[in-house]
Amino acid sequence: MRVITIDNSLYRGLSDDGIFLLWAEINDEGNVTREIGFDLQRRVAHLYPGVGSLGDYGVLDLAKFELRDQKGEIAPEMFERAWSAGFGWKLPD
Repeated sequence: MRVITIDNSLYRGLSDDGIFLLWAEINDEGNVTREIGFDLQRRVAHLYPGVGSLGDYGVLDLAKFELRDQKGEIAPEMFERAWSAGFGWKLPD
């Protein structure tokens, strides 16, 4: 598993959903298994799978990634911390 960062420069429609930054956990096959979306205040506003505006579907649930080409990795421990804390958790400055 790897966790990558996606922003509007990589996915232009992200801000349309009220998300300014997305962390995507990707399995070895290149499929997104979980997502955490952050709003403009840098707080968790989206969890997939889960609840929230896109909790049933996810932003990238149908995407396929080539992991060797991805940059902007997040430490899995940081992803787990945000996932466990859930809505309202804020990105550290």
